[in-house]
Amino acid sequence: MPLPTASAALRITLQLCLLLLVRCQEGPWNTVLTYNVGLPGKTGLTPFYEERRAPLLNLINAGDSPFADADVVCLQEVIKQEDRVDVLARAKEAGFAYGFAGTLEDGEQGGPACNDSLLQAAVCLNTSCPSATSVLEALPCILGECKLAVSRLSQPCHNCLAQQEDGLEAAVIACRVAPAKNYSSSLGLMLLSRREILHEQLVPFGADADPFRRGYIRADVQQVGTVFCTHAYPNFEELPMFKNDYEMMNRKQMMALVDAASGHNSIIAGDMNCGPANSLAKPPVMPLFPASYEYAGSQGFTSPYADGDNSQCTFCADNSINLAAATVLNRTGMDSTILDHIFINPQVFKVDATQTKRVFADSTVRINGGLTVPLSDHYGIQVRVASSASPLWSASALLWSLAAVASLAQLAC
Repeated sequence: MPLPTASAALRITLQLCLLLLVRCQEGPWNTVLTYNVGLPGKTGLTPFYEERRAPLLNLINAGDSPFADADVVCLQEVIKQEDRVDVLARAKEAGFAYGFAGTLEDGEQGGPACNDSLLQAAVCLNTSCPSATSVLEALPCILGECKLAVSRLSQPCHNCLAQQEDGLEAAVIACRVAPAKNYSSSLGLMLLSRREILHEQLVPFGADADPFRRGYIRADVQQVGTVFCTHAYPNFEELPMFKNDYEMMNRKQMMALVDAASGHNSIIAGDMNCGPANSLAKPPVMPLFPASYEYAGSQGFTSPYADGDNSQCTFCADNSINLAAATVLNRTGMDSTILDHIFINPQVFKVDATQTKRVFADSTVRINGGLTVPLSDHYGIQVRVASSASPLWSASALLWSLAAVASLAQLAC
């Protein structure tokens, strides 16, 4: 039998090199959890903050809660610094050795946050809602008799008012002096992990007219991949202090997020404030900003929970916190929607469907008056994933193969 030519030998060697260079190994299984805990402080729009705070924190290191099964957790709306400190402490006790509470620096602008328009709005609020001590309590007046006066306030003025916790009178005084600035917490994004976080950063989406500056945490997590944790722009249709095109802002942020995650072994988790319809769910799930959700799909990402056969709402009309908020907002009710997602690329990750589910729907607390409410206005989502077979390169095999290829290339010439 004749010996192979030098060029044929080169081809055979290259094929052998590929076999030596690549060893396929499936990644470990990891449970990823996302939960909007709705802890905005006393000035926020989510009611019962003080009653819900302690039970929510207790969940983190409770042995029978979904936190106990999670390897990576993305939290949203841990707004106050003292709450973020407490979350990190509880997480460490629960075995989350790594945590990141991303904050954006306050961007100061010249001059006071509010001008004389605030005085006119304050007169209206003091007349119409004299007993109100917070933005939440003043909402009926903000949406009613004082809507025009409030709508005339500048965005920096709203930014300042949103941070005040000492009552409306003190807020008026403070914001006539304080420089314009944005909320520093980027909606209280937090990432907790049992796996080592190799690198983390908070990336702002860019300037918009939202008092709560938004962005996302990007973290390289060992044995998991690149994890993105975010809270995208919501629908503030009733509130005069928010003046953007809500759907456009949400889509811009989702596009920026998905584009940043493309090309990596990425997991995107958080409250996306967009989602598909599911008429078979109980209650039926209505779509919100579906173009944003569909953009993620067009780029190869899927939301295993939302796309599953048994998906239910994560922001639900029958959640008693949302019923209370609807009353304050003068709504007849809220739509039930799937706003919370964990996006993965099915070409990169496989999913354990039995461990893909809604969580915290049964976690409640009894408040004054005997009313039992969930611990947040959202429920959480849990997805168990493992990376598909991926190449692991042998450095010694690589050096040997390159030397062999170089020698045979000389023969072929």
